Amino acid sequence: MCESARELALQTCRAEGLTRAHEDYRAYLKSLPKDFNRKKMKRLEDFEREISCSSNLYCSSDYDQCFKSCGGRIEQQTFCVKDCKLMKPPQPDGVAVGPKTTL
Repeated sequence: MCESARELALQTCRAEGLTRAHEDYRAYLKSLPKDFNRKKMKRLEDFEREISCSSNLYCSSDYDQCFKSCGGRIEQQTFCVKDCKLMKPPQPDGVAVGPKTTL
């Protein structure tokens, strides 16, 4: 349910952003002088690129809390995945490094 609400919020933001971008583009076109050099004219895509959306819903932490409150246990482990031979002492790629922690 959280992921659906998050996705809906992002889609709503994008739709509102596109509406604003189209309105801003139309206003921009109306503001141009008649003798404006068309080669220097902004395009609709320039206004659409300014759309920025994010969500303050963090579903994974909600899921983790629910999981733990139902008796689950979350273990966290760090793994070396690249250039592990450069570690001191050298390690093979994919090896667990650091302690295993329970959240």
